[in-house]
Amino acid sequence: MTLPRPATLSEPRPDGRGGYAYDIREGDRIIGGCELLLSRRRPRRLQAKMWLDAESDRGRGIGTHALTALVDSAFGVLAADAVWGQVAGTNTASLRCAEKVGFVTYTRQYGVHFMQVTPKQENG
Repeated sequence: MTLPRPATLSEPRPDGRGGYAYDIREGDRIIGGCELLLSRRRPRRLQAKMWLDAESDRGRGIGTHALTALVDSAFGVLAADAVWGQVAGTNTASLRCAEKVGFVTYTRQYGVHFMQVTPKQENG
């Protein structure tokens, strides 16, 4: 999957817990990662996790593009009905990133936003 140059998203690999993990790379360097986790109770509702390791890699659009690619994979390859995630309310950059990809908050608990995107919500 292609991200803002020179970052790339690796091909998915099983994470050993029933989900899929991806590396976010810049050249030979891994700068972050993301995962799609499967739910035993609702197998077509996947949890998304995404992170960038260094502060210097943030704010460049890499996270938004990685999360977009992850959601596209969930809907296009894995036929998910929904993708959800958790974002701390104090992490405004991650909240903006998720909202750009189409996630909406469906509940808040203890300052954490529980967000979801469905194929109809995706990218607006």
